[in-house]
Amino acid sequence: MKKAIKVTLLIAVGMVVMGMGMVFVSLASTGFHPEEWLNTREYVEKTYDISEEFTDMDLDIGTHGIIICKADDGDAHFVCYETDKEFFEVGVENGVLKIGQKSNYSWTDNIMVINNPEPNKLYLPKEEYDNLTVSVGSGDFEAKTGLKLDDIEVKVGSGDVEIENITMKNLYARSGSGKIAIAKSDAKSATLETASGSITVNGMEVKETVSAKCSSGSLYFDDITCNSVNIKSGSGSVTANNIKCEESFEGNISSGSFKMNEVVADGEFKARTGSGSIKFESCDGKSMNLQTSSGSIKGSVNTVKIFNATAGSGDIKVPQDDPNGGECVLHTGSGDISITYANAK
Repeated sequence: MKKAIKVTLLIAVGMVVMGMGMVFVSLASTGFHPEEWLNTREYVEKTYDISEEFTDMDLDIGTHGIIICKADDGDAHFVCYETDKEFFEVGVENGVLKIGQKSNYSWTDNIMVINNPEPNKLYLPKEEYDNLTVSVGSGDFEAKTGLKLDDIEVKVGSGDVEIENITMKNLYARSGSGKIAIAKSDAKSATLETASGSITVNGMEVKETVSAKCSSGSLYFDDITCNSVNIKSGSGSVTANNIKCEESFEGNISSGSFKMNEVVADGEFKARTGSGSIKFESCDGKSMNLQTSSGSIKGSVNTVKIFNATAGSGDIKVPQDDPNGGECVLHTGSGDISITYANAK
């Protein structure tokens, strides 16, 4: 019975494909052109001059993303691209600049659109503002202007988030599918999330916690000073270099590897992965816990430790315990453990 069903399904699929081919040939013989299926739009560039003062910004951008730029003439401007069915509403209400994209296109109108305009641009005359809230359906968000803000909240459905040279209190950035890159910025706290895409933090000082969560994608951290780091990833590797935590460093991966260099926490240092290797050089914590279900653990610590190392299958090589050191727990289900001292004190 099962074999008969499979044969029937194969025959049905073959007939559908054959039928579609015959339709296409028939249409082509009558002068049909495939490009006529494509949806083209005539976008027109438009500039909104913003004369009213504002301290906060609420930007709701449906498509094409937005770039925050520095205004050279001392006035605020919003440069965008519109059609007769896709346009923006721009205004200031109670000190809040509100920009919202409106669309009268149906869902079928958004199929096979081939011409997209440049990203929208918001030109700001000052450096200091209070809060910035951004929502982008599809497109990138970029801010590299030396702004000083209180809270920044950026949510992107599909697209990248790039923030550089920004001083802020609290940063929250999320992308459904796309990379998040933060560079040369300072914050009180930073929370970064992406469903599928990489997270990169390079050159950042955070007074409290850097929190990064990724369902699938790699995470890169370099040159960070903070109170603590908390990393969670479903699948993807973690690379961390030159990280100084006043309290703790913690990373948890379902499947992926750790590679760390000069990562130091004054409190707890934890790195755990379901499957993948853990490699580190010149890393340390008052207490350390490194675990993997399958993979090797190899590296060097800066200060003396009391080692508690176990391996389901593999060789174990650790320095002699020092009663003056903190505990270092090492475990692998299958793989070798090899630890040395680097600059031991």
